[in-house]
Amino acid sequence: MDLYPPDSQQELRLRMHVREILLPYARTHLTTDHVAFTEYVVEDLLLHNLESVPLADAASFFLPTDPFDLLVRSLDALSLKPYEERWAAPAEIIPYLKSHFPPLPPSCELRNDKCWEEEDHECKFRRIYASMSTSFNFTR
Repeated sequence: MDLYPPDSQQELRLRMHVREILLPYARTHLTTDHVAFTEYVVEDLLLHNLESVPLADAASFFLPTDPFDLLVRSLDALSLKPYEERWAAPAEIIPYLKSHFPPLPPSCELRNDKCWEEEDHECKFRRIYASMSTSFNFTR
């Protein structure tokens, strides 16, 4: 059996008293502000452990070279040839494919070119419905 009913003034005063005693302790010892802790650790790391390294020798007579140019020269990337894929097919397959897929005449326009030149049907419908909706709004 409870000493105080849950909604009584004595119960509420006791809860507030316990809260006043335990809340500062909990805030100090049980919770951590992760943002402040991370900022503190990063600041400590940057201040004490990292040093700036110059990218070029200050006493050198030559201008520093671009790191990308150094990489290209070290890998000899300028002499690379582009890869050309060769399609290898048996001799009997090529006539079969040519019989089922005849070449297009030179005057014929390709479908993928034609689709970009066509007007977007969705825009056309939107224009039709837009005029109807504006006339509908004016009649209201």
